[in-house]
Amino acid sequence: GIATDSSSDWGLSADMKIAGFGVNAVLGSSSAGDHEKAGITAQVTLSTALNGYALALGFDNSFQPSVSVDYDLGGLNLYAYYDAGDAEGSVGATLAF
Repeated sequence: GIATDSSSDWGLSADMKIAGFGVNAVLGSSSAGDHEKAGITAQVTLSTALNGYALALGFDNSFQPSVSVDYDLGGLNLYAYYDAGDAEGSVGATLAF
């Protein structure tokens, strides 16, 4: 899809699934905020599911990787995420009932 906003930022996204793998690509522009760079942004993410695990590997326009792993235990979801570009991540669990 394509989107734009009132500050003239725009975005384009595409998804594809083939042979059990998903590919998501996002391309867009960003306006400069305080201490931020303006310009073109990009993100490509590859994902799949294997034995109850959801796995995703992404790369931004600086080729900084991000990785996530989720495991669903039927109401309890365990997850881990790390983004090298932001140098941060998270580990946790969510409970649904």
